[in-house]
Amino acid sequence: MTPDPTLVEKIVAAVERRLRDDLPGSDDAEVAEVAEVAEVAEVAEVAEVAEVAEVAEVAEVAEVAEVAEVAEVAEVAEVAEVAEVSEITEGEVVCGESVVTGEVLSECLTSESRHLRIGADAILTPSARELITRHELTVTADADCGGSSSASGLQRATGWRLLLAGSDVADLRGVVSERSDGFEAAVQTACEWLSAAEGAGVVVLCSDPHRFACLANRRSEVRAVVVGDAEEAARLLSRLGANLVVACPLASGIWQSRQIVEICLAGDPPQTPSDWPSQPAAAETGS
Repeated sequence: MTPDPTLVEKIVAAVERRLRDDLPGSDDAEVAEVAEVAEVAEVAEVAEVAEVAEVAEVAEVAEVAEVAEVAEVAEVAEVAEVAEVSEITEGEVVCGESVVTGEVLSECLTSESRHLRIGADAILTPSARELITRHELTVTADADCGGSSSASGLQRATGWRLLLAGSDVADLRGVVSERSDGFEAAVQTACEWLSAAEGAGVVVLCSDPHRFACLANRRSEVRAVVVGDAEEAARLLSRLGANLVVACPLASGIWQSRQIVEICLAGDPPQTPSDWPSQPAAAETGS
């Protein structure tokens, strides 16, 4: 509220007029006293206004301090979020080379390395696999890492790939794997891999192996089998030329699952047995 600069003059003039009209005997001293009272009233009003302005200024300062505090908290939260992201990616090594050798990998690894991400088409040499086993790394093949996929690139040196079907299947340390979270999507992925290159093979770890094999065997190019141990896997690979080997880590155990995977990955590219019926012959027999 802004004080009226002419307030005192107006009060004094009004008082003087009243005194002249009603109190003809009043002297100048009484008028001066009234003027002094009016001046005191104006001073009080000005002081009140100044106090209000000071309170408003204090409130504004408090608001600024509160905004600064909120900004500081937001900055701290942002720093914490960045730190959390760094923690998630800490220990990961990304290698985009199409052929990952032991020499290339040794240049990337540190004592903190725990996970290796390579391209979907990358080939790991024996020396690289030895380093992976020695450092107990988990390996993920990522389509966004390295070069683009191609039919020939889908086939590894041995022709076999490892697919983890579902989020409930744990990674195998030291083994290159790819993951598909949806069950139907995993079946589709395995069949696409087998169709993409001749002599390709897929070993799958999932929680429902019999259903997986049944769905995959609807495709003529698929020879899927369910195995419980490494000995059974080796026997079916040899006798049936199985190109899709499915196992359940929950039933077989982690150690036996690793043995099954290693049997497949170390084996020759799967070949169709000479006495295996072709699709037209199978259809004729069914009729």
